Amino acid sequence: MTKSPQLIQIWTLWCLFIFGAVVCVCSPPEISPSFSSSFKFETDDGSDPYRGEIFFDFDNVRSLEIIHFPTGDEYDLADCGNNGSEAYYLPDDVDGEYCHVFCAGGKWCDDGSSCNCGLISLWSTLANSTLNGTCGENGISYVNEIDGVYGSDVSVEYCIRGDIPLYIIEESPFGCFRMDFSNFLPGIPDKKVFDLPSYCKCTPDEKRQLKPKRRKSPWRR
Repeated sequence: MTKSPQLIQIWTLWCLFIFGAVVCVCSPPEISPSFSSSFKFETDDGSDPYRGEIFFDFDNVRSLEIIHFPTGDEYDLADCGNNGSEAYYLPDDVDGEYCHVFCAGGKWCDDGSSCNCGLISLWSTLANSTLNGTCGENGISYVNEIDGVYGSDVSVEYCIRGDIPLYIIEESPFGCFRMDFSNFLPGIPDKKVFDLPSYCKCTPDEKRQLKPKRRKSPWRR
């Protein structure tokens, strides 16, 4: 029995629909490398989780992380583009405004050598990830097993709903961290976000007491 052209056309469209749906579900989505978001960060090293905001301008190689603590907000700026600056500042510190500029104009403040400022996209390994089922609130999980990073194997899980990330989990022999996102807004943030306060100066004062950062951000080189 010969199938009618209409039946063949319907069958063809149905196959294309099914194939397209499979490709859509199995292929990792593209996440904007530039974005603004609130976050919660926690590790397995026994330290307390904390919350904050992150602003990422990947086109101009700069990021700002604001961490909320009971004693006041901590700002960690990396402007690796035209300015080549790195700074850590506490606008509401108990001892008054505090700022330490590590690098300005592409040079380290301490000795004038070239800065090695750089950023890594949080989604750098997503394209090579494979489908891993569901996760979070209506999210799809993608996992990438990376061999030989830092001499060891690393596992990265992305939980994504549509093109909005819900969380990232990275596990390695050195530990595990989880970063949850909320109010994620793709696109380049307002450039004013990356302006240094006027009290931040590049001064090579080795006697200055540097207040330690809470941690090194996983997207900083």
